[in-house]
This record gives sequence, structure tokens and C-alpha cells, in this order.
Amino acid sequence: MRPTTAASAAAAPSSGSPSARAAGVVARSLAVAEGGTLVVYGLLASDSVVLPAAQLVFRDVTVTGFSRLRGLKGLSPERRTTIAAELAALASDCVLDAEVEARYPLDQVRAALAHHGRAGRRGKILLVS
Repeated sequence: MRPTTAASAAAAPSSGSPSARAAGVVARSLAVAEGGTLVVYGLLASDSVVLPAAQLVFRDVTVTGFSRLRGLKGLSPERRTTIAAELAALASDCVLDAEVEARYPLDQVRAALAHHGRAGRRGKILLVS
């Protein structure tokens, strides 16, 4: 089996944003074993992936995509229901944790979006009613 590395940061825009800078680091270092596979996922910011061709070609690296949605579509309705129930139970038992950095009322959506775009953000930005 070939080694695999997952890299959501590689799927970031190629601008000066923090995620783009992270993508540049991943692209330059390409920390994948020779003959390995780089799995790209997490395309919320952009669909641009910048990778060094020589690193792929001369090190025999394979690049593939991963889509959680596509994977879920391949499951039976019963399995999706089971997974949803398991996740709901974990959330209810406070096993799952997502840090919330800020909450904004719906009438402050512009402020919430501005906050979301700040560098160094560490948690979710929620709109609440």
C-alpha cells in the first residue's frame, strides 16, 4: 500500500490570505513519501490547488480528491440515518466539540462575515437568532 497524506491546505486560494500561504508551504515542501498519494479535500475557500509538477512526476506522487458528500451519497439511506443518529448522540453527550469564537445576531451578518475573514481565527463564527 502506498503512503497517503491528506492536505486540505493545498486546496486554498493562491492569494496573500493565511490559507493561501499555508497552501504555498504545502506545495513547496510536498511532505508526501516517494510513491505516495496526496489526498486533497476541504475546498471551502477555493478550487485552486497549486502543486510543484517536478515533485509529483519525479517522486511518483499520485494526487486524488476526497469528497465527504460523494461518500455519503454512496451509502444506503439506512446507513446515513445510523450515522446521523450516532453523531447526534455524540453531540448530545458533549463528546464532539467545535470551538465557537463568536456569535452574531442575524442583523449583524456583515460583521460576522468580516470576522470570519480575519487571520488567526480559531473557532466557528455563528449567526444566531
